Amino acid sequence: MRSSSPPRRQAATVAWMAACGLVLLAAEARHLRARGRFTFRRAATILSRTGATPRTSEAAILFLDAIGRQIPAGATVALLRPGYEGYQDVEDAYMAAAGRLPNCRVVPSNIRAANPPEYLASFESPAPDARYLLVSRPPGGFLYRLR
Repeated sequence: MRSSSPPRRQAATVAWMAACGLVLLAAEARHLRARGRFTFRRAATILSRTGATPRTSEAAILFLDAIGRQIPAGATVALLRPGYEGYQDVEDAYMAAAGRLPNCRVVPSNIRAANPPEYLASFESPAPDARYLLVSRPPGGFLYRLR
């Protein structure tokens, strides 16, 4: 003998699955809207369409590429983002700079008081450090050299 669940229970299960599907569909629509419309154009950087803030990530990569062409090979450099000095922010900036500036010696920005690097790259905002002289203003930030 085959057992079947009552029609009321089946209807509740179908309604529950449909509600879950609608919630997932709404969440995906919200995610797509936040990222911007779909396009077939080639992305400027590998981070242009990823993460919660793709525009900031793209600007950071382009900024690091620009300063990489201005800083001499072997020079020490720290990447700073004023207003974002938490441990994870410093670590993220250090890792991004180390990956994009392979010819430079990249140091974390939180150690510049003890042994200041030759160059200080400040993303999005000017660096409040009087020991450094502004060298250039590449798109996305400021590049400083130790006085």
